[in-house]
Amino acid sequence: MKRFRYIVMIILVLALFASTTAIAEDTETVTTITCKPGTLLSDDILNQICDTASIRIHSLSDGYGALVLSLGETDTLTNLFRVGEDGFYLQSDLLGEKPLYFNWEELSTLMMDQLQNNPDMEAFNTMMDPTMIQAMMSGEITEDTDEETLKSMMSIDEETLNFINGIEESKTVETGTFSLEGSDTANQKSIVILEKEDLLKIFRLPMVREQMFKQLAMESPELTEEEINAQIDAQLAEIDDFITQSNLTLTVTLYTTDEDFVALEYVVSGTGEGTDGTPENGTAVLTVTKTTVEPGTFYQVKLHLVAGEEDYVPLDGSLYLSDEFISGKLLIYSAPETPTATISFNSDQSEADHVMGELDATITDESTGPMTAILVFDQAKGENVTDTVLDLYFGGSLDEMKLSLPDYSVITMNLHTVTQPDSGFFASLQNANPEGSVQLTQMTEEEMNTYVTGIQQSMMTTVMSIMNNLPPEVSSALMESSSTN
Repeated sequence: MKRFRYIVMIILVLALFASTTAIAEDTETVTTITCKPGTLLSDDILNQICDTASIRIHSLSDGYGALVLSLGETDTLTNLFRVGEDGFYLQSDLLGEKPLYFNWEELSTLMMDQLQNNPDMEAFNTMMDPTMIQAMMSGEITEDTDEETLKSMMSIDEETLNFINGIEESKTVETGTFSLEGSDTANQKSIVILEKEDLLKIFRLPMVREQMFKQLAMESPELTEEEINAQIDAQLAEIDDFITQSNLTLTVTLYTTDEDFVALEYVVSGTGEGTDGTPENGTAVLTVTKTTVEPGTFYQVKLHLVAGEEDYVPLDGSLYLSDEFISGKLLIYSAPETPTATISFNSDQSEADHVMGELDATITDESTGPMTAILVFDQAKGENVTDTVLDLYFGGSLDEMKLSLPDYSVITMNLHTVTQPDSGFFASLQNANPEGSVQLTQMTEEEMNTYVTGIQQSMMTTVMSIMNNLPPEVSSALMESSSTN
């Protein structure tokens, strides 16, 4: 099954792209992506490739999509796909004339096999359930899917549901006039308090134990079921001891006005051991507030830690939203003084057909100093055309880079998007059916070997087409590098 890994990952990426592309019926959207290396990335060979190459992304209603590599005026590699109720079709220059076909049940089984045998996907595998994955890929889950159906697909057991319902029933609601750290005024406050006994119950829920079992089984496949359960019992005992000894309490307070969000406060308190060995109380307070600042809304998030002599804010962020302007900033501290990470964003959308803005992120290390990445974007829209320019820069401090930004340029990407009537680009897939397609999951090992041998010519033809359409200097350099290796 290892030979299917890359095909599966391609299918998932393309399926995700199709599911997030909303287009009108019989309307085709074509985005052409070109790039130009910046000062830090400039190289003769790379410059020539970027001058010649472009990537096109096509999308059409009813689940059609395509990814095309063009060199000059020639499409040298075309990949088409179709996501339908019956399954997934993939047609590529690399894979022969017939499209590949996977029904949803086969694809779900195949994907789960890859997740279970790929250590790089452990975290994803731990979070996802096969039933949920299949429902997501086939389109069974929509914005209208009811809560009970979602809970069933997520394998939420009855005991977990009863626990959640019990917490909801324990909630206290107060009406009046409330505010939190300068937030808007709320007329309702809802409070949920989880004592240590409630927190202990969370880690005893079957759903939590199941997730722990899957994680340990993935990390240590040599362990037997009994050995895994023994490790889980030991870990849960440690967690129980920590919660009990620290006497943890979680208080969640939600502030609303006529059911609209105003503020939220999480307070975790408990007792720990101080530096001198004596008990000391500790508190972590996370607040999120909303403040109306005409003509927009201002949001703030802050985490405040207090433990003995330590008293600082490790996370502090803000976001301003209006119809014409968006700006935000997030500071992350590992100590009270200098932030270890700073992220800021601004966007000017005062003109209906023109949006521009900037995102920058700085990470500060004591030994190497600051490292900053800046992304500048500019998007202009016409009647059927949208042009987007993305400029990426990388350097030291933000202030230093701003003095001479072009010197820190990495790459410029141009995205030219056209909305047009159906051009017939997907005609070869419109009549595709399972019987006339290649079904890899149905093949024996011998049939698979025959198929792989048969598509080698297609792969060679595609590679030669790419090489022949590259600039001669680039093609020669690549051939020389290949022969050397």
